[in-house]
Amino acid sequence: MVFQIIRRLFDPRRTRAVRRAVRMRTRSAAKRADQAGAAAALGAPVLGAMSDAEAEAAQAAETTVGVAARRTFFRVFGQPRMDEPLAEQFDLQAAQAAAHTAEVFFRTEVAMFPSHMYLYEEIEALYINTALSEPTSAESGNFPSALSEFRDVSNANLSKMLFRIPATAVGVVSLIVFAATAALYARLAPGGVSSGVAALDGLLSDRLVVLALAAVGGLIVAGSAALAVVSVIYNIVFTNRQTQNAQVLNIYITTKMGRINQIYERAKTRCRDIESPTHDEARADGGHNADAAQSRKEREYRENIARVDEEARVWAMAFVWQGVKQLLYEMFVRNTMFRLRRNAWLYSWLGVSTCLLIVIVFAAGGAAASVLLAEMMLIAVVVLYALAGLYMIYFLYSRILADPFQIFFSVLNTNEWNRFHGAALGKSIVDQIHRDKSNIVHFRDRFGMGG
Repeated sequence: MVFQIIRRLFDPRRTRAVRRAVRMRTRSAAKRADQAGAAAALGAPVLGAMSDAEAEAAQAAETTVGVAARRTFFRVFGQPRMDEPLAEQFDLQAAQAAAHTAEVFFRTEVAMFPSHMYLYEEIEALYINTALSEPTSAESGNFPSALSEFRDVSNANLSKMLFRIPATAVGVVSLIVFAATAALYARLAPGGVSSGVAALDGLLSDRLVVLALAAVGGLIVAGSAALAVVSVIYNIVFTNRQTQNAQVLNIYITTKMGRINQIYERAKTRCRDIESPTHDEARADGGHNADAAQSRKEREYRENIARVDEEARVWAMAFVWQGVKQLLYEMFVRNTMFRLRRNAWLYSWLGVSTCLLIVIVFAAGGAAASVLLAEMMLIAVVVLYALAGLYMIYFLYSRILADPFQIFFSVLNTNEWNRFHGAALGKSIVDQIHRDKSNIVHFRDRFGMGG
């Protein structure tokens, strides 16, 4: 009941409204990005598509919180630089660079026996980062480095929230209770308070009753205060910071994937049209003199067969690489999210183990003090403390800190991240091969009949 009241007080509706608004903006931005990509591939403008400046402004608006506020209680994930060009900026020179990267990737040998010093997810991440052949810093716009930076920031926040803060809370409560009990024990006379406890003679001493009541009261007050403080930190500071970091990541990945999808469609269209330049020329002439344009283009094609062949190879490799890059990016996102979830679980168990160790150490110290002071019945106070400590740990990790990773899923619009399956790379390659084979047969028969 107390936890539900705290959640109602410190998980405001404003936060949920912000999450819904961000998801709606992300979906509409991704939809406009897809429309812009399709238009860029066809060479036509689309109304409502965001320009590069508008996209950058939207990203900056979402991250005004604290790009300069890195010295906060929890770390801030700043907006990574977007280095992915727009589709209309992806020209032949960019396609040549992409084709070169693709050739390097397809020639890269997979290490069958990697170093045993690495975990599998580290080996996979290293392979993807090497295969992408991109710069090695998040500031340069490198996708794996940006996600690694997000993972480092999230791990630091999770470590503080799931390990250091609960351990500090349990340690402070234990220190306060034991210090107060020791101070009260020292002030009480050996005879204790001699009123109202005659029925307990022979079972408990008067001093033990006072100490037990004081210990129970201290545990209730200090423990409740500690739980309230941890709950406030988790539901206000930690949740809002992780939510804002996840929003920045969501916008970055959605924009990145949207632009890659646009480039993929543009490269695929150029690869398809490079074999029939007559269509572009006729369309440029507005449809007039289409026969003359076709004849001229056919002559130019024969004269520049080497150039056309090279451009066709470049655009083919470029569009294939964009599809493969989407797959590699999705694999790296999956790798990062797996490691975050795994680390959250490990930090929780590390926090539980540390809190249990603190309780055991204080309980052992109290039991030892009882033996040294020849007050064996003080062990009852130690037992009360141990039980209260165990319940506090249980309440912390089963109710307040139950599922910190769920914060990401409440914000992330992962439907816009999975683009590879929708790109239909295999079908596009098959269609291209079918079209080329059909054209070969068509022109063979045509020139055969003409000869």
